[in-house]
Amino acid sequence: MKTDIRKLDLQLLLILDSLLETKSVTKTAQHLALTQPAISGGLKRLRELFDDELFLRAQRGLIATNRALELVEPLKKLLRDTENLFTTDSFDPSKSEQLVRIAATDYAQKVFLSPFIGVLKDMAPRARIEIHPLRPHEVAHDLGSGKVDFIFSRDDWSAPHLYRRAIARETFACAIATRFAEQVPQTLESFAKMDHVLLSLSGGRGPTRIDDALKARKLKRHISLTLPNFLLLEDILQYSPSIAVAPQRLLQSMNRQLTIFPCPIDIGFFDIQLVWHGRTHNAPAFQWFRKEIGEFCQSR
Repeated sequence: MKTDIRKLDLQLLLILDSLLETKSVTKTAQHLALTQPAISGGLKRLRELFDDELFLRAQRGLIATNRALELVEPLKKLLRDTENLFTTDSFDPSKSEQLVRIAATDYAQKVFLSPFIGVLKDMAPRARIEIHPLRPHEVAHDLGSGKVDFIFSRDDWSAPHLYRRAIARETFACAIATRFAEQVPQTLESFAKMDHVLLSLSGGRGPTRIDDALKARKLKRHISLTLPNFLLLEDILQYSPSIAVAPQRLLQSMNRQLTIFPCPIDIGFFDIQLVWHGRTHNAPAFQWFRKEIGEFCQSR
């Protein structure tokens, strides 16, 4: 006869396990902090469920029936498995094969992720990393659906179930090809008059911080070229005495064919945010990754 497991509760299994160990209603009651009538009532229900006496009364305690003895090992395994449902295994990065999907701009890929991958491979050699382009308008969807697990962003994303942490602060600097270093502007006016190369994920739509700052001084720069990423920047600058205003770490990550100099006007800073979804918030592997990438970026 097949037993309807909907009639079974965990406490009955605990009573059975203890009775098999102690062969005593009294000791089982003490062990489980229950009354003896509760244990006796539980044993009655167990007999009905298993259609067997399970235990027979003897002069000293109880004697387990053959059916009860057959239950010893499968019962212990079941209780262990049930306990493991509520136990978080310790995370061992050296053995983990966790897949981590990260979305980031080419700036974050170059400045933070590229050097971090080498460090990560030393700590978690079997971990798998996927790097995806950042889709600014799909951040919440990509994180929630599992398309990506983390994003690097300079924006303060606020959406249900999203978490974020500032992991680095970035300032701006200017660069010109070293071959044109003698043309580094000495005044704000000469800076505005030079050709500028703009890095813009949005294709140059809308004013930038430096444009707003110059406008406040009744100045306007001449943008001769707009790039969607930094990949061509260093090559482009070699052909003419143009200036690029870009994150300082990005410029410093390029080779020495550039001369880097401070912006002649203060345009502030921005924070790099690590953003993740609630679905991975308590997962040990992702907690470990957040800690390591955060510490690494803060040290850059």
